[in-house]
Amino acid sequence: MKSCRQYAHHTISLKCSLATVCLGLYLAIIFACQAQASQETIPSLKLRYTYDDNILFSRNHKVSDWLYEAWPGLSWKYVSERDLFDLKAILHAQKFNTESRLDTLDQDYRFDTSRKITEKFMASINGRYRCDTSLNEEFTEEGVRPARKKRKSYALSPRIQWQASERSSFTLSLPVYHVNYRGTGNVDYGSVYLNLVYSYLLSDEKTSLFIQPGLGTIDFENGNTRTYDLMVGVGKKFSERLSGTIMAGFNYTRSHTRISGIRTVWGDTVVLPSGETVKYLNLESYRKTVASDKTGWIGQGNLTWKWDTGHCDLNLSRAVTGSSYGETLLRNNLHAGITTGISPRLRATLGLSISSVKSQANRTYTDYTATYLYPGIYYKITPTVDLGVYYRYGFIDDRKTSKTDQRNRFMIQLNFRDLTGIGG
Repeated sequence: MKSCRQYAHHTISLKCSLATVCLGLYLAIIFACQAQASQETIPSLKLRYTYDDNILFSRNHKVSDWLYEAWPGLSWKYVSERDLFDLKAILHAQKFNTESRLDTLDQDYRFDTSRKITEKFMASINGRYRCDTSLNEEFTEEGVRPARKKRKSYALSPRIQWQASERSSFTLSLPVYHVNYRGTGNVDYGSVYLNLVYSYLLSDEKTSLFIQPGLGTIDFENGNTRTYDLMVGVGKKFSERLSGTIMAGFNYTRSHTRISGIRTVWGDTVVLPSGETVKYLNLESYRKTVASDKTGWIGQGNLTWKWDTGHCDLNLSRAVTGSSYGETLLRNNLHAGITTGISPRLRATLGLSISSVKSQANRTYTDYTATYLYPGIYYKITPTVDLGVYYRYGFIDDRKTSKTDQRNRFMIQLNFRDLTGIGG
């Protein structure tokens, strides 16, 4: 019989294999019909020097250090009348001044493709493979703080869009994700979703209505969760510079968790030579599957405002997701970011992310709020070279233990966005 880990890996491998077949067929279609196209290759390099006062983001084992980082990268873009193919490869080297055991070389590979099949059909697919360290990436992206471990993650999202009429369209997507952690402390998991979005543009040409049903599965080593969603929403283009979308609806989840352990049970009654009767306690192992159901509301929204020298973005979301904790989480996220020009060459940025994370299980294993603040200012030495200083503040308020953790990072960064354009 397969172990729980083997079962989960087999399930995810099968789903990833099917998605890979779809990718291969899609790429074959793209390159079967070549048209007049343009190509662009851009090498890049980002260098950073950081002071981190809590490199492990730990309450009990705070360690500070200086960190040298480098991100060499290469991107290639192919564009034709019908096709788009974008490839990116980025390495991330980290060298600690004292804690050399944490030195690492991360890898990040991405692709994004699309093809206009007919006047009414558009197909696209994007994917990403990462071999990196879980702590920083998952906290900044998801508001989750896992144990610091090496991880390999795979993401693939094929999508097809049908423009049914001048005002209505359908979009079908199949996002697939799987992550594998090295060592102990984190739990491998994967997810597959199927989402359908119907949109209708009203006669004012500025307002769109949306309906989005969806279903998915999240697989862990010790069980799985099935999710069923239905959201409705509206999008509005208030002006050329201001637009927004808001959606909300219901979510139903059905979870199955396999648990095992050792318990005490009463044994047989024994009659002693003296005539007394006694019962002995025995230890026995057990395995069982516990099922649970949850219903609730989910939603998402965004607002974008642009002006001559900058822009502001606001994003809200409430969703049920997998996690490295080995359980499904209900996450409420708020993200706000602003970038504006102070002078023709000097720009300032400010970002704030707040995540409320809670176990979806009947018993609360996880319940905290994570806050991430990241202001910065940078100077454009040339159109493709920036020099900036940045600050990163992380804070976690654990409602279950009534304890808090915090982390401060100060950075100096030199960014060559296009090495071929230096001096331009």
